[in-house]
Parts: sequence; C-alpha cells; structure tokens
Amino acid sequence: MNTPIDILSLTKIIEDINSLDFFYEVGSKVILFDETSHQAKEISTRKYYDLVIEIRIRQGEIVYFNHHLDKKFGNEFVAIWEKEILNRGLEYSVSNLIGEIIEDYKTIEFGIPNYTDIEQIVKSLYVFQILIKAILRNGKLPMSFWNENHPKFDSWKKYFTVHPIVAGIIDAMIDEITKMPAAISTLYELAYIETTEQLILDRFFNVEVNKKTIEMYQEQEQMSLVESKYKAGRVFISVGLLLGSKEE
Repeated sequence: MNTPIDILSLTKIIEDINSLDFFYEVGSKVILFDETSHQAKEISTRKYYDLVIEIRIRQGEIVYFNHHLDKKFGNEFVAIWEKEILNRGLEYSVSNLIGEIIEDYKTIEFGIPNYTDIEQIVKSLYVFQILIKAILRNGKLPMSFWNENHPKFDSWKKYFTVHPIVAGIIDAMIDEITKMPAAISTLYELAYIETTEQLILDRFFNVEVNKKTIEMYQEQEQMSLVESKYKAGRVFISVGLLLGSKEE
C-alpha cells in the first residue's frame, strides 16, 4: 500500500531540489494545498520568481498539478531584442515573441503525476526555465549544455543535454529570432519524446554533404569533432524539412 502524500513530504522534495547548486538561479514559487485538511504552503526560492508550480492533494493523493511562467517573465531582455531586431531591419514584436514562449511553456503536459514522478517533473521544469533564460540572455544555448568537453557538461548531463548537431540546428533557429519559440518547443520535444533526437540525426546524416562538412571543419578550421558537429548543424539548410513544417 502506498504511503499517503502530505504537505510535509512534498515540501521536503521541493526544498531538496531548491538546495541543489545547479538550480541556484531558478526563481520559483511552489504552491502546495491539501483540499482535505485545508493546509497550504508556499515555497519560494527568492523574492521575485518567474516560475509558478501548483500542486493540490486530497485524501493523500495528488489531484491537481499546474505550472506556468509569470507574465513578467523575460521583461529584462525586451530592450536587448528590440535593438537587435531594429539593427537587422526586421519588423517583429518582442513582447509577442516572449508571450508566445510563455504560452508554449504551458503546453508541457504531465497530467496528474504520481508522487514518485514529482521530483523529476519539477527538476525538468526548472531546467527549462534555466534554458529559456539563457537563450533570451545570450541568443544561443549554453555551450555546457551540448559540448562534452565543457567543464560544466557533467552537471547538465544529470538532467538534460542534446547532441552537438542538434544544438547547432536549434541555435540557427534561435539566431533567426522569429523562430525562437519554435526552437524552444523543439527542446521540449527532445526532452519528452524519446525518438526526436535520433530522428533529427538520421535526417541530417541522410544528406551526404553534411558528413563531409563535419570533416572539412575538422581539417580546414582545426575544430574539435564536437565543435565541427555543432557548426555543421548550424549551417544545415534543411531546417524546415528536418523539424517538420510549423505554421507561422
């Protein structure tokens, strides 16, 4: 028989996650509520938070799980991207772009999770909060997220990493600015749909010139294998074919 879930046990899970060094920059508020006892608790990592998670329990079982990014998420990066869009001569609303990212974050579906899955689910939501902020701050994925030679790669490997070719493709999408929400949605697919990464790699290597491009970067530009794969991904021109058509 399963041990009934209570506010205390959920609090311990959240506080243990919040204490991990990897998540030090995450601004979150987790709201716990027991519909049976009417006991409630809020656990915040800092005064200002970007991510809100709500978990409700009833008679010792989870009955509701929800998450969202705060409506002010990403506001500190608006001016940076408005300037970049102006410099490129584009006409695009940065507020709409970030709004789309916020809405897409809600599409990560977990249903009513089991108690044993809560730790992994919360960690994955934290990971994506870190990734999205890194993308908005730097206009690309963290190198430590995909480069196995990076000193912080092992820290990412505990949670989520991608192949350097896939990272290059995603960064090329991010660089277009307007495809940034689609790039982030692709990260969700990579994390939660097991076959996604292999499908991308299979299609990449089905184009013979891509293999030669990797070799060329190694030989002519003296790049490491992992850097060559990343750059080959960035210049891969069939992004639309690779990831499937997405409606604008």
